[in-house]
Amino acid sequence: MNINIKNILFRYTITLPLLVFFILNGNAQDKPIAIPDLSYAKMQMLEDTTKSQLQPVDSLEKTVKKKTKITDPISYNADSIQFSVSKKTTYLSGNAKIKYGKTTLTAEKIAIDWNNSELRAEAVQDTVDSLGFPVYKGIPHFEEKGTEPMEGLRLTYNFDTKRGRIWEGTTEMDPGYYRGVNIKKIGDKTMLIKDGYFTSCDHKNDPHFFFHSKKMWMRVGKKMVAKPIVLYIADIPIFYFPLAYMSLQKSRRSGIILPKYGQSTHGRYLKDFGYYWAMNDYMDMTLRSTYYDKGLWVYSGNYRYLKRYLLGGSVSGDYSPKDINTMQKRQRYKIRFNHKHDIKSIDVSGLRWIAPLSINASGKFQSDKTFNTDSYTDINERLDQDLSTTISLRKKFTGINSSLNISFYRNENLQSGNITRNFPQASFRLPAGQIGGKGKHWYGNISYNYNTKLTENYTKRFDADTTTFTETSKKGWNHDFSIRSSQKILKYFSISPNISFQELWVDQYRDYYWVDSLNTTDYNKRSGFKARHTFSTGISAKTTLYGLFEIPFSPLKLIRHKIDPSVSFSYKPDFSEEHYGYVQHFTDSTGKTIKGDIFGDNPYGGTSTSKSQSLNFRVNNLFQGKIIKDGEEKKIDLFSWNLSSNYNMLADSLKWNDIRSSVNA
Repeated sequence: MNINIKNILFRYTITLPLLVFFILNGNAQDKPIAIPDLSYAKMQMLEDTTKSQLQPVDSLEKTVKKKTKITDPISYNADSIQFSVSKKTTYLSGNAKIKYGKTTLTAEKIAIDWNNSELRAEAVQDTVDSLGFPVYKGIPHFEEKGTEPMEGLRLTYNFDTKRGRIWEGTTEMDPGYYRGVNIKKIGDKTMLIKDGYFTSCDHKNDPHFFFHSKKMWMRVGKKMVAKPIVLYIADIPIFYFPLAYMSLQKSRRSGIILPKYGQSTHGRYLKDFGYYWAMNDYMDMTLRSTYYDKGLWVYSGNYRYLKRYLLGGSVSGDYSPKDINTMQKRQRYKIRFNHKHDIKSIDVSGLRWIAPLSINASGKFQSDKTFNTDSYTDINERLDQDLSTTISLRKKFTGINSSLNISFYRNENLQSGNITRNFPQASFRLPAGQIGGKGKHWYGNISYNYNTKLTENYTKRFDADTTTFTETSKKGWNHDFSIRSSQKILKYFSISPNISFQELWVDQYRDYYWVDSLNTTDYNKRSGFKARHTFSTGISAKTTLYGLFEIPFSPLKLIRHKIDPSVSFSYKPDFSEEHYGYVQHFTDSTGKTIKGDIFGDNPYGGTSTSKSQSLNFRVNNLFQGKIIKDGEEKKIDLFSWNLSSNYNMLADSLKWNDIRSSVNA
């Protein structure tokens, strides 16, 4: 690997957890160690010594036995290995590699001092660049299992004290890159760092921005203190902090959020520099800022809260004091929120009727329609042109097993200006219930069901023909009530009559009048209460027949044929007939009848104008078999065959529909 010393010395460095890699879990003393001279001129190979002093090494792997604190074997290999007997030092050069326990070190040159249990490694100058700065090869690469690898121009390490020092050390650790000019480990997990920087920019050797500090104290995996700390953007100091504290724990914690560099149509920016505040176990807050090189700041915040099984939600927003296009003062913002609250019980006796209750809400607002495209780089944010707000409340009545739902919905399209709003929107549901005790009396088999809905739908739409907005409002209160019964007749037949009632209430209706010049109708909207009553009814009958067939010479001993024939009748009148009073009738100049529905502005649909009266026939056939397997009788389903048809009693011709048949195996 080659490295340019110009780029190394170009930055000062901040390195937060910079030398986690030099902590080898040993017991270190508090006093600093002496750093030996690392010049290879002073640790040369002693080629001028006698052969008795310098012996060639026959094996590329050695384990030295000495009364030191070295507990694991040390294995090493290189292109060239030499050993000085008098100095008890091994010299490795050319692709040198050492393994000790969970750590691995590679470099161009490594010297192992067995007498002092110390190793030294450094890179070798290879060439120079166009500006005359040296370019190195064989950069020492230090790696410990479970940590990120680290590199530096020179490195020393003591196996006994487990202390080390690195010059021009670099590493990559989430969320960015770290570098330290001089780093020293003085305790088990304590390090002092001199002249360092940190950056999350992709150009780690020549970053667009970085944080620099002259002195740092670090407790690895715990915390870091630096003084002073300066933010540089394009080599220009922007912010100065006399003292900075940062937690290095991986758990949820408060701390600084480091920015990211990028470019957009509005220029270069540093995005999302801020602070995360873990307020307590139930809530937290994030504050961020983005800086554009035009001199614009965009601020954002996010507040979250969560109480399991009770409530949770968040409120977030973005704010800009200037227009990014004109750089003029202009208050611009976007706010988002969501909330969920489940109240299962309340201990206060006077308020117990409130529970159980569920509340859900979400929505967003913003100052203008171009805020998304001007403020965001994410494609989904830029394309989002709808502002929607939804609030819903659901109350359960456990005593009568029913529920009440109330909701609000609003949507606005920022580009077209179209608006849709549904409020009030309420519904109450009373599930099926029995009249009397079930089975005790004939009327105990009569069941009922009731639902009611109150709705107002408002729309505002742009009309391209008139280049104006058209507003419409439809509201009404609808009630549905149905009764059904099931009775046995002649012991084998089941008869089920049913009837459904619908009632609609409105506070405004259409009053139609004839326009001679147009030979058609028009209407005026009138305020006043109107009610529409409609119904449909029917009756069905069914029975069940069985047949058995024995098969003496087969694993299938018996076939059972189950037949379920049924017939039903349904009827619904034409409520557009004049005597019901729901539809106004007019006759044009050709004698054609024109109808006008006075309930045409309700959200539940217009008045039914068709009469239906029909008979439905159905025969379900199920074939089952009995087999003897392992001495036991087992019932299996062979196949089913279903037939159905319909007879339209009001049709002028072709009253019978096709017979539909289906077989399922």
